[in-house]
Amino acid sequence: MSRILLLIVAVFAFSNINAQVDLKFGKVSVEELKKEKSLIDETAGAEVLGEFGVLNFKFDRELGLVYNFEYHKRIKIYNSSGYDNADVSIPFYDPSGIGGEDITLIKAYTYNLEGSKIEKIKLTNKEIIEEKISENVKVKKLTFPQVKEGTVIEYKYTQTSDYITSVPDWTFQESIPVV
Repeated sequence: MSRILLLIVAVFAFSNINAQVDLKFGKVSVEELKKEKSLIDETAGAEVLGEFGVLNFKFDRELGLVYNFEYHKRIKIYNSSGYDNADVSIPFYDPSGIGGEDITLIKAYTYNLEGSKIEKIKLTNKEIIEEKISENVKVKKLTFPQVKEGTVIEYKYTQTSDYITSVPDWTFQESIPVV
């Protein structure tokens, strides 16, 4: 049985698992910013314009087999009922000692249309907060600035973990429409 598990892990170690179509980070279009309502649910306050994830396995001398999960998400805010989507929480397991998970390489932007020009506002370190919510769990919280009706928010990060039997879940449906 352990040989089968080892074979499965080896296959994953040398492959990528991709979900959905690759978004170009930072390439928000005027059309996305001008969009006034969701085609899936016209009453939605916000919708996910796209998500992209890549899961890679690699060997670390200190930790053994680890994974890197690169995640990218873009959300359109249509009205004030969608503003709560501009507050993002990313939980991760962080026990004391060696190992665990970490969230790094966070990039996040708010995009607004000012006339015909796209205004791009970068999240500062002040808007990215890390909180300890239990003995072994922390959360990175992103608060996007200058969110208003018509805003597009976008973020990406890398999750690194040595818990290879517990890779991140992928949710295909949410409380808001997902394109």
